[in-house]
Amino acid sequence: MTPPVDVDDASSLAASRAAACGAATPHHKGASTGTRQSEVTQWQIFNELDLKEESEMLELATFLDSLMREFAPNSRKHSLENLQTEEEDDDGVDAHRHAEDFEAPSHADAHGIAGIGTSFRIARGNSIYNVPDMNLMDYGPLPKGPLTPETASEIIDVYRRGGKLAYKSFKKLLRDVYKKLKGVGNVVRVPMASEAVKVHVIGDLHGQLEDLLHILDDAGMPDQQNLFVFNGDFVDRGDHSVEIIAILFSLYLAFPDFVFLNRGNHEDHVICCQPPPPHGCGGFQRECKSKYDDLVFSMVVEVFRYLPIIHLIDGRICVIHGGLFYRKGVTIEDLEAIDRLDYCPVPGEEEPPSTPEEARGQDLRQLMRDALWSDPKPDPGCEFNNARKQGQLFGPDVCQEFLQTNDLHMVVRSHECMKLGFSQAYPDMPHLLATIFSASGYGGSNNMGAYMTYSKVDPGAAYKVMTLDGEPSGMFFTVQNYTVGEASGSIEDTNKTSMRALVLRKKQELIAEFIAADEAGTGKVTIDQWGAIMVKVTGVVINWPELLPLLGVEAEHMASGEIEYQTFISELRAGFNRLSQVGNEDTETLFNAMYANRNTLECVFAFFDLNGDGVISKEEFHHGCEVLNKKLSPSSRISRPERLLEMMDIDGSDGIDINEFFEVFRLVDAADGSVDGKISIVDGPAEEP
Repeated sequence: MTPPVDVDDASSLAASRAAACGAATPHHKGASTGTRQSEVTQWQIFNELDLKEESEMLELATFLDSLMREFAPNSRKHSLENLQTEEEDDDGVDAHRHAEDFEAPSHADAHGIAGIGTSFRIARGNSIYNVPDMNLMDYGPLPKGPLTPETASEIIDVYRRGGKLAYKSFKKLLRDVYKKLKGVGNVVRVPMASEAVKVHVIGDLHGQLEDLLHILDDAGMPDQQNLFVFNGDFVDRGDHSVEIIAILFSLYLAFPDFVFLNRGNHEDHVICCQPPPPHGCGGFQRECKSKYDDLVFSMVVEVFRYLPIIHLIDGRICVIHGGLFYRKGVTIEDLEAIDRLDYCPVPGEEEPPSTPEEARGQDLRQLMRDALWSDPKPDPGCEFNNARKQGQLFGPDVCQEFLQTNDLHMVVRSHECMKLGFSQAYPDMPHLLATIFSASGYGGSNNMGAYMTYSKVDPGAAYKVMTLDGEPSGMFFTVQNYTVGEASGSIEDTNKTSMRALVLRKKQELIAEFIAADEAGTGKVTIDQWGAIMVKVTGVVINWPELLPLLGVEAEHMASGEIEYQTFISELRAGFNRLSQVGNEDTETLFNAMYANRNTLECVFAFFDLNGDGVISKEEFHHGCEVLNKKLSPSSRISRPERLLEMMDIDGSDGIDINEFFEVFRLVDAADGSVDGKISIVDGPAEEP
């Protein structure tokens, strides 16, 4: 029987996380229904579901890493050869075409692309690269020699107009960045040589080109008095990660003393290989292959391995993507000693160290994982970050100790979506740490984006950087908030979709737990039991009973303080409109297993789809299912891949179009479950064939 869990305790934990993300803590007991569905509660739900996605992403990353080790142990060799080679003979000329020589794409007006200028905006959620009849301009070849500020500006202008870098030009860009990063240490100093210097810190961009263009328009281009630190998570989730990378790398090469790049947890091969939203939180591999090819993708993720971990602004401000560390006494020298090429987001089972050298190696590897994955918490102490399954949760005392050890004044990190794009995690000591997040409208949350600007002159209405003694340090920072583009839907709709998808993925586990808790066989569990089981199975720490209406459970099904769990499960069921064609024996069980492992299946298929055309053979499909089944428990395995083949091979060909197949998992609120003839998740019972 499931042990009781205090749902108010779960709600309190979620509320503290929401407060750290820029929302106030709600009052649950005695609150009205309207209050319970307030924006604050929705932010709690969004952040918990986002953390759940991150933890699932890490689990999948572990599987992908083992897949690569088993089937492609030399996968980095080809990308390294291409990065280390000299320029191709026809790549790079003394004079090249200019941005103004190009015409904007014919559909420019429909997408709001008005040529070069600050008014350009890409329609949110509508990638121009998905328009099949576009004739996109390819900008290149790049000039020989170092990339100049003029060329970097032209590359930005080309992307404003919907163009892209030519294939060989993009590869040249990667080679040049690779050569530069190889000579850069883990810790980079960002000097502020005069009182006229400003340093902008930009948080997660996650493939949202419109946010980056807005920041450059607002803050101005880099120069000796206008410096930029981009704090990781450039890619995944958004549609324009390739463009983000091209612009950032161009700026990094053109302004080597004024532009700085930190590594984030998404700048990693096994993270970038994961499916894009709405079914995952990756997508960079798919985007890169669609715009270039798999070789370019492998070159980019190899370059990622050389990105620095920390930047120190004026020797006083520590900029790090995730956060701080599992032990006390970590020094800047420790961080400089990390072998950043020896990194895996989830370590394998390591034997206890037998020598001081082995112990030191394990320590440094964990320090790097913490740097990329950790989050602050409002209460003192340090504990494993169970929500993400990696990194630490560190309190103000941990932050203060790190700053004191290294004679620093403040930590700036990113890694978490904030309602206003900016937050200070420690209410009693707000000067110790700030979170900056620059992707506005992230994941359907309708949050604002923001960036920070440090200076030595008070610009007015600025935050003061304080010493640990509470005295002004002579440095200041301002926060620029913004929203780019129109909001797409509401955060409540986003949460509703995500929760229903999560429940369906966990359907079999939930049923087993409900039956175990229902010792009398009544078909019911108490609301408290139901809430505890939801937390246990989904791993999402929120007050689930408050969300029953959002999950479609009517009041009459819980009036007695109990929930008919079979009724609850049936509210979210999978409907097939092709049952009559393929037969329906064991179909629901098969679909449940397939849906529960959708992300892993997609990654396996992408792995075996060597030429990137989205089609694999039936033999490769069987092989992929065999590989996947090795990691699954017996009850979760896909036992009849031939039935999946029968359902997928709609046109009767010998190949399987994976991209088309996985598009059938669109979440809808339809009574009959049919959307353009696709499989879907529905609110009510599916129509019988």
